[in-house]
Amino acid sequence: MRVSYLLGNIAGIRRSIFLSGWFKWQEALGTVAAIFLFFAGLQCTIRVRVPYGGKKGEFRISDLLGAIQKLGVLDSTQLLGRQFEITLEDERRQPVGYSLLLLKYPDGIETLFADSAGRVVLTLTQELIQRNPELVGTKDGVLLTIAARLFAAFELGANERWLTIEPANYQRRFGNGVVVLYRRTPEVLVDSVLHLLNQQRRWIEANLPVEPIGWGVVLVDSPPPFSLIKTHIRSDTMEFHLFPYWESEWREGLYRDNFQRFTKNCLFRTLPYFSEESAVWLFGGLPGYWSYEYFCSIFETIPPDLGPLMYNNQEWAMLESLLAINPDSTLDLLSWTPSGALDWFLALNCSRAFWKVVHDTYGSKAVAQFLGAAKKTQNLTSERLVELLIVSTGPDIKLLLKSFPKSRALSVLLAMHQEIDRR
Repeated sequence: MRVSYLLGNIAGIRRSIFLSGWFKWQEALGTVAAIFLFFAGLQCTIRVRVPYGGKKGEFRISDLLGAIQKLGVLDSTQLLGRQFEITLEDERRQPVGYSLLLLKYPDGIETLFADSAGRVVLTLTQELIQRNPELVGTKDGVLLTIAARLFAAFELGANERWLTIEPANYQRRFGNGVVVLYRRTPEVLVDSVLHLLNQQRRWIEANLPVEPIGWGVVLVDSPPPFSLIKTHIRSDTMEFHLFPYWESEWREGLYRDNFQRFTKNCLFRTLPYFSEESAVWLFGGLPGYWSYEYFCSIFETIPPDLGPLMYNNQEWAMLESLLAINPDSTLDLLSWTPSGALDWFLALNCSRAFWKVVHDTYGSKAVAQFLGAAKKTQNLTSERLVELLIVSTGPDIKLLLKSFPKSRALSVLLAMHQEIDRR
C-alpha cells in the first residue's frame, strides 16, 4: 500500500502562517517584521510507501502528524479540530468509491464509509491523537492508497474563531472547466473572477504542455481564518479542485497566486507519483517559472494599482539577503529537501530561476518533450526524471541541477523581478 499526503491550500492569513504561500519572519538583527512572504503556492505531497502484498507495515495517525511536522512549518497542536479530507485510491491513483477507511484500535475497529468519489472526512481530535489508530483503506479485501488533504489555517489569536466553509451552501457559476462559488458576493465581482479563471485556463491550454484540471475558487465574504470541509466538487461532467479566497482580497490572490496553484496541480496530475519535497526543483520551480511567463503575456492588461506580482520590496530584500550568504557557493537543487519556511522560500525561488535558464537555453519545446516522455514512462523515479531531462536538453543539465550558482540565481531572479514588478 502506498500512503500519500497532500498538505497545502491553507486558508487564513492575519497572525497565522499561510502554508500555501505566506510566512511571517523575524529579521537577523532581532527586529520583528510583519512581513508576509509569498513563496510560490507551496503544496507538499508526502508519501509513505508500504509494499503491496506480503506483510503490511503499519501506518498510524502519529505517522500522518510526523510527516506534516517534517515540513518544519507547523506542529500537530495547531491542527486540532481541523478536518482532513481523505481519498481512498487504487494503485493507478484513481478514487475508489464506496470503499472503507478502517481505524484500527487495540480494542476494536471503527469503520468509516467513503462516498461515491472515495472520500472520507476525518476530524483531528485529542482523543484520536492519543489513541493513535492504524489507518487502513480497503475495498473487497484490496488495500488502497490513503491520500489526505488539509485545507485549514492555524496560529489563531485568542479571540479568533474558525469559519468552516461548506461548498454545498454556496451558489455556483460555471465557466469553461472552471467554477466560482459564492454567497453574497456582488454579481459583477463574480463575473470578474470567472473571466479571469477562464483566461488562465485558456492560457494553460494554449501555452503549456500539461492538461488543465477542473479548477474553482470559493469567494468567502468573511475575513480569514477559514477552512474548507471539502476540497473538490463535481458537476455532471467534471471534478473541480477548490481554493478559498477572501472576496476583499480576490484580485491579488487570483492574479498573483492562483495561476501558480492551478498549474502546480495540473503538473501533479501529469506526474502523480511524486511528492513536491522529493523534487522541489520540478514541482516547485516549473510552475513558478510558468507564472512568470503568464505575467509577461498579460502584462498590458494587469490593473496598474494591483502592485507587485512576483516580489514586493520586503520579499525581494529577503530573497536578496538569503542569496547573499556565501554568495560564491552553489546550490544542490536536485537533492534539496526544504526543512522550514525560509528554506522553502529559497528553494522554490532558486528552482524557478533554474527553469528560466532551461527555457532560455533549450526552449519550451525541450520542456514539453521532457514532460511528454515523463508522462509515458512506467515506474518513474527521481533519477529517471533527470535522465529524461538530459535527453531533452543536454548532459550539462545535471551539473547545473547539482551545482546551481547562487550568483546566477540572483541575477536571473533580479531580471525577472525587474521585468514584471517595476512596470
